[in-house]
Amino acid sequence: MRTRGLAARFRAGLRLMRHPLSPLILQVVLAYIVLLWAGRLEPVRVADSLSYLQGARASSAAGALSHYRSYGYPLFLRWVGMGGQGLAP
Repeated sequence: MRTRGLAARFRAGLRLMRHPLSPLILQVVLAYIVLLWAGRLEPVRVADSLSYLQGARASSAAGALSHYRSYGYPLFLRWVGMGGQGLAP
């Protein structure tokens, strides 16, 4: 009786591994582990970091849209900056 439950769990695991997203999820997890281990997940300031941060500090939508940088990345920086640890470069 117990082996039947084990076989069902094994088949369920095989079914899960055959799912199209399984290799993608595995790659993302492995890439994250490798980057974390290599110390490559640390924020680094580069020459244009300040201009992106200034765009993220825009107080209105019109101010953000009038900035010469794209508004997607400054919005992302603002969202990440809410984390309290200052993850944004």
